[in-house]
Amino acid sequence: GVQQRLNPEPSSTVAQYTGGIAENAEIAQGQSLTKAGGEIIQMADKRRGELDDLRVVEAATDLRNRELKLTEEYKAIKGGDVIKTKLLPTYAAKFKAASDEISFGLSSAQQKKFAPHVATASGNFQASAMGYSIHESEVYAGTVFEKDLESRVGTAAATFMDDRQINLQRDGGRA
Repeated sequence: GVQQRLNPEPSSTVAQYTGGIAENAEIAQGQSLTKAGGEIIQMADKRRGELDDLRVVEAATDLRNRELKLTEEYKAIKGGDVIKTKLLPTYAAKFKAASDEISFGLSSAQQKKFAPHVATASGNFQASAMGYSIHESEVYAGTVFEKDLESRVGTAAATFMDDRQINLQRDGGRA
């Protein structure tokens, strides 16, 4: 028994003890790198979102500029030509083509953010085009009425002694 006391067997060696420290340090470093990687990913996602927002603003500005050009274009159409060109369906289709072209150049995330801009702008554009179409149709109707009235008065004056012509003019040209 005396010999056992002089040479006790250690329960853990120095190598095992320092190895545990190194292992714990590696684990801590790995966890730290994982955390930093997660933060970098979050920063990259935030930046990507900011860039998406900028791209959507750029697309909305492009759409607004195209809308202004289309508005100038349809406002050059006057009177009866508004009816002949079927202004509202024609220009609604042109607006849709412009918004589709812009949307095509966006990522799917950007398209989702751009969609409400398109919906609002489209509604406003169509309402404006409809208002203009109604106004020009009324102007056209007034012009037609004035010309018709002038024609009837002129015919009545030229044929003031012809009862048949007077009745025709009074009845709007119906016999």
